[in-house]
Amino acid sequence: MKERIEVYESIRSEIITMEGLQRNVWIYMYVLFCTLFVLGLQWSHYLFLVSYIILIPFQYVINDYRWSISKMSTYIRIFFEKENIDISWESLHVSECYREYDRRKRRSIKNIVGVSGAVHLGILATGFYCGYTLNNSYLNNKFVLDFWNIVLIILSIILLMLLIAINREYYKNYDAELESVMSKYEKEKNKNNKGNGREFQVRPVK
Repeated sequence: MKERIEVYESIRSEIITMEGLQRNVWIYMYVLFCTLFVLGLQWSHYLFLVSYIILIPFQYVINDYRWSISKMSTYIRIFFEKENIDISWESLHVSECYREYDRRKRRSIKNIVGVSGAVHLGILATGFYCGYTLNNSYLNNKFVLDFWNIVLIILSIILLMLLIAINREYYKNYDAELESVMSKYEKEKNKNNKGNGREFQVRPVK
């Protein structure tokens, strides 16, 4: 029993650490983007495109932390909280009452920016890049765009679409998918252990 509690506490601590790292990545993304954005306003509008080098990888890292947190949370629900009604923190997060509360909470501007920050920044980057390019190309009451400018405008739009697609992964319901996989794993382990005359026990992950 003591060993199981230690494993539980270790995984919970890892979740808390992951949540902190996720927030840090989000903050770093904003700081670096704002730096490039200001430099783009002062020096060259091409830096608006360079900002995607920050936005896309950082959003991917944020999504990866989100998936890791969901995996550990689901593991706790399946192998610990299901057997102990006194421990229910992770189970709370997938309950219908909490999900309804979370959906309402996410409608606030603060949470929308927090969850979709990279997309909003991408819209700014593409919008300002296209605006600066078109403004600089407007000569004699008509737009004079060369091939290079057209390619870069299309590239900026493609990068924004890519960022939106990556950001959509953040909203994916990993919990249901992971719970199905881990429940199958639990049943297989219990079946194999019963066949060997042993009860299934959770061991610490090294």
